Amino acid sequence: MHRILLPVKRFKQFPSECSIASTTSLANYFDESVNYSEVRKLIPKNLRKEGFYSSEQGRLLNQLGFTAVTIVTADLDLIDYSWAHLQKPSLIKRMKKLRVHYGKAQKPALYDYVHDMIKWLEDERYDNNLVIDNNFKKYIKRQLKKNVPVGAAINWTSVFKFKKSGTLKDSDIKGEEEHHSIVLRGCDTEGVFVVDSHHRHYTGKRAKYHGGYYKMSWENYLVNTPGGDLILI
Repeated sequence: MHRILLPVKRFKQFPSECSIASTTSLANYFDESVNYSEVRKLIPKNLRKEGFYSSEQGRLLNQLGFTAVTIVTADLDLIDYSWAHLQKPSLIKRMKKLRVHYGKAQKPALYDYVHDMIKWLEDERYDNNLVIDNNFKKYIKRQLKKNVPVGAAINWTSVFKFKKSGTLKDSDIKGEEEHHSIVLRGCDTEGVFVVDSHHRHYTGKRAKYHGGYYKMSWENYLVNTPGGDLILI
């Protein structure tokens, strides 16, 4: 395919606010008056440092005027592939059963994750949808061909080969991987062009990523998105 490269503005994020910054980049592409400092004000202070579910990012896009947002997911904590053919009402029904299951299993983080997605899908003010599929490349190419950038999530720990996060000395054992929201502003036969709001950790051998614009091969991108999502507007 021929090269596509859209003029998407990059905003430098505060810690844990990659979803806010990437959402701002998506919205700014359509309306240059949208800026990071104003979008941050839409989020209560206590919630800015917690990171966002994809449904929360979708909700923020709704607040910014996007009435139809679609999330493409392959996250098996949220869905089952046998649900892929279901219409929205039936899909929500299955997700409500999953929410009950997580409640009984005493898994509050997963309960909240599913609960928030249900709330987002049930909001009758918007035409929000969830697509179950792992063919991310198809959706990325389709969206970019329409000259529309794509919101995405990557396994940040894996892509940049960071040590697992944690304050303990043995975080390599007890730490957790981190996920990161980015924007895909283009692609060609070799890979995708990324807009990345992170900057403070891109030093030394990672300094080439500090400017926020770089390219990832399709293989590197797709290998590091297990459980990740796409956000289409």
